[in-house]
This record gives sequence, C-alpha cells and structure tokens, in this order.
Amino acid sequence: MSASKARGKNWTVEEDEALCTAWLNVSQDGATGTYQRVDTLYERVYELFIEICTEKNLNCSAELRVPSGLKARWLLISKACSKFSGCVAQIYGRQQSGTTQSDVLKQAFTLYNTSTKSPFTLLHAFKILENAPKWKQYVDLKVSAANSSALKRRRLDEDESFEDDDPSATPSPSSPSRPMGQKAAKKLKQQQASHADIGAQMAKASNLLANAVKDKAVLSRERTAAINRMANHAIMSVDFSTLSETAKEFYRVEQERILQQILAENSRSGVFEPPNDEETSEDEEQGSEAAEACVDDEHDSELVEYDTDDD
Repeated sequence: MSASKARGKNWTVEEDEALCTAWLNVSQDGATGTYQRVDTLYERVYELFIEICTEKNLNCSAELRVPSGLKARWLLISKACSKFSGCVAQIYGRQQSGTTQSDVLKQAFTLYNTSTKSPFTLLHAFKILENAPKWKQYVDLKVSAANSSALKRRRLDEDESFEDDDPSATPSPSSPSRPMGQKAAKKLKQQQASHADIGAQMAKASNLLANAVKDKAVLSRERTAAINRMANHAIMSVDFSTLSETAKEFYRVEQERILQQILAENSRSGVFEPPNDEETSEDEEQGSEAAEACVDDEHDSELVEYDTDDD
C-alpha cells in the first residue's frame, strides 16, 4: 500500500524540469538521439532523470518514479506544451503593434484555457523546451503527422461519400481502412530526415559557438594575468636608491600588496605554506632597515668625497 502511494505522488516543478532536461539531452545526442527505438529512448531518459534528481538532492528515487510513470508524465507535458506553443504562435501571427512578451503569454494563456477548457500549468516546462531545436523538430513532426492523418481521413471520407452515391457500389462492413500511399509515406520520410538534419546542424553550430566563446574567455584571462605579472614584476624590481621618500613609501605598499597576493594564491594551490605574521613583519623590518642603511651609506660616502674635495 505504501509503495502504491509513493508511486502516486504528485510531480513537483523541479521533477518536471529534470524530466524536460533529461529528454532534451538524450534526444539531442548526435550518436543515438535521432532514430533510436522508443523503448531505448525512455530508458536513457529515465536513467538521466534519476541522475539529475540525485545531483540536485531531490526527494526522488528509482522506487518513487518508475519508467512507465515517467513516460506518462512526459507525454502529458509534451501534449500540453505543444498546444500552448501553438497558442503562442497564433498570438504572434496576429502581429499587433506594441505587444510585449508578457502580453503574448497572457493572451496565449487565455486562448489555451478557452480551447482546452482547462488552465495551462506547465509554464516552467515550456520555458525549458520552447527554444530547444530538438523540441521544435519534435513539435513539427507531430504537426506534420497530424496533418497527414487528417488528410488521409478526409480522402477516406470523400471515397466513402462517393461510394454511397454510387448505386452499383457494394460496400463491405468488414473492409480495412486504406493505408498511407507510397508517395505520401515517401514525402513524410523526407520531411522527417530534413528536420533531423536541420536539428543536428543547429546543435553542432551551437556547440561550436559555445566552444569559441569559452576559448575566447580563457585567452582573455591569460592575457590579463600576463599583463598583471609584468606590472607586478616592474614594481618588485624598482630601484629604491633613486626614489624620494614618498615614492619609496608608495612602492613599499605596492610590493607588500603583491607579496600578500602571491602568498594567498600559492596557499590556495598548495604550493607552499605562507609565513606567519611575525616572521613576515620581521623580514619586512629587516628589509626596510637594510634599504635605509644602503641609502645612508651612499649619503655618507658623498659627504666624505665632498670633504675631500674641499681639502
């Protein structure tokens, strides 16, 4: 009884989003996503769905969500989002000036509610699916199949009407429905192949663009780091003997900042442990005293030479 109740738990927004993400990832797989068997498709979607839920720490498990329930939920989401997508396209087709995206969605909600007699409650799923190339291809194929089926039914109705008007016709109540013709089947197959090629090309172009943006970002960071290293090296290599006291103080502060930055970066990367504050302070004081002693020695030597010249 408890297992039955667990399987009947309502789907959450997070689970719907995980299911849509899993379906897109599996269906957009260039190796197997285009013409894989339906059973294989849903098996892979189910495995990825459980993996996503586990990563996001959702209260979901293989015992709670079974493959059959996942398939039923996806068909419900797909059907509702397809209808809502058609409502959005219909609103856009009216081409009303000054219409915003928010206005389009409001009108689409109203149109959906009017046509289905129920509200649209899967906007979170629609936002994930609406711009995905594979989803658009999936919807186009369903529309094409529906149109083909409607055309076949219309032709069949016309044939039956013609036979009813023919007094010599002897209809058989047990005769099977007419199958799709060879030309129609060939055309549908070509349309499916064309949509598949377009989806694959769009997915490939998207991957190339993402990689190019990533490479550009890495190169930009490397250039910035190189410029910073050159600037830091110039500051650390400055000759204090030619500077005024104000300039010396400025470069001491900058050198201390650079040193602390390098120690922090090395500490995070585990290169070496940074020295404690007392050791750093002693080293800084000794370095400062040595630098000042060098300046004093040079000043004294200049005085000695001046006295010698006077003598």
